[in-house]
Amino acid sequence: MFLNLTKNIVESFKKAFSRGVISNETLANFAQNIKTALLDADCSIEVANHVANKILEKGRAAKISAKINPENELLKITFVTIRDILGGVEPVFYPKGKPPQVVLFVGLQGSGKTTTVAKYAHTMKKKFKKDCVVTTVDMYRPGAIEQLAELCINAKVRFFNPEGTTPVEKTKNAVRFAELNGSELLIIDTQGRTELNEELMRELRILKEALNGCFTILVVDSMIGQSAVSLAQSFKEQIGIDGTIFTKFDSDTKGGSVLSIRWLTGAPVIFLGVGEKIDDLEPFIPSRMASRILGQGDLETLFEKTEEVVDQKKASAQFEKIKKGEFTFLDFLEQLENVSRLGSFSKFLGLIPGLGSLSSMVRDEDVTKKLKAIKAIIQSMTPEERINEKILNESRIKRIAKGSGVPFEEVRLVLKQFTQLKQMLPQVLKLGPQGILGKLTQMRKF
Repeated sequence: MFLNLTKNIVESFKKAFSRGVISNETLANFAQNIKTALLDADCSIEVANHVANKILEKGRAAKISAKINPENELLKITFVTIRDILGGVEPVFYPKGKPPQVVLFVGLQGSGKTTTVAKYAHTMKKKFKKDCVVTTVDMYRPGAIEQLAELCINAKVRFFNPEGTTPVEKTKNAVRFAELNGSELLIIDTQGRTELNEELMRELRILKEALNGCFTILVVDSMIGQSAVSLAQSFKEQIGIDGTIFTKFDSDTKGGSVLSIRWLTGAPVIFLGVGEKIDDLEPFIPSRMASRILGQGDLETLFEKTEEVVDQKKASAQFEKIKKGEFTFLDFLEQLENVSRLGSFSKFLGLIPGLGSLSSMVRDEDVTKKLKAIKAIIQSMTPEERINEKILNESRIKRIAKGSGVPFEEVRLVLKQFTQLKQMLPQVLKLGPQGILGKLTQMRKF
């Protein structure tokens, strides 16, 4: 996510900080480098110019060169500028008011709209505790009903296929169903087209008029680059949109259009599709995204993701065991399971301050393979060996290697690394949460 943009921005900071003093000339060069980085990431020229001019204007007004810590001041100015371009405050993720509230999904074919509908419903139910019902009024694409029904089973949300010979009839019947069943949100997938045309817009306008008020979300394929802005502007002008969701953001996308779309259309980005799994829909919070773009990580999201997969009672118990030096292979296995549940390891690294640049160097397949090997090693141990690694002599290691299918030397390496980890963890925990975060902060590249 934003890998090349972040890399170029980090390099811009390094160049600015390398001279020790941030003069007006250095500030001007920095602003120009940020502008170039944004343009290279497919950001619009209007937004790139605005960001560069704001940094220059705020930097001069703050008299950065006279500051005791000019680096932090420049970082703060850049962060605030990019955060404000992204929307500044947390967006509205769903409509509020008397239920059922209607959420209407629009977009072109191939954007991932139907899949995103199911992901959105899953997120509303799991994260926001909303009772949802999902339906489709797409009467053009073969298999649209079957596809969404299957996705809803995977998402564990209710799907309803209303009767009707037109999208308006089907929509009205879906609204009645939602009212009768006490649903808070009615989420509607609409017909799409391979390209933007008047026929599609006319059908969507008729549908919105029949609903007499709804929360409209435009789904955009992030791979289309700067075209995303003109697409959003067309939908905004012709039917009105309340938010956008960018899909395929885990792919090799430049990401600059995300910065442009809010500034140029006024419609906030509310989620990013960051993978194929049903959980891979990430809330778009401007302050957190700005932090990631600047290479500063996103600890808030990191903590939220960790809390979702870690049993807090078990974590507290393990914390006490670690402090006493009683950490065993059984505990280690449980931690490996937690890491696996976190999903993409490269995305996980991207959330840690100072380690974002490493995420592009890590292949999730390699991490998964390594974790499987370690799990196989532990599972090939006897119950006694798992709680007392000191009894693992050469003959036992040979047996474990044979049982796990892992080479003898690799098993020995895992044992050595576990012993080092066991010795190190109590020292790390003595730092406390703030101390650990301080250590992470010191790992920043600038």
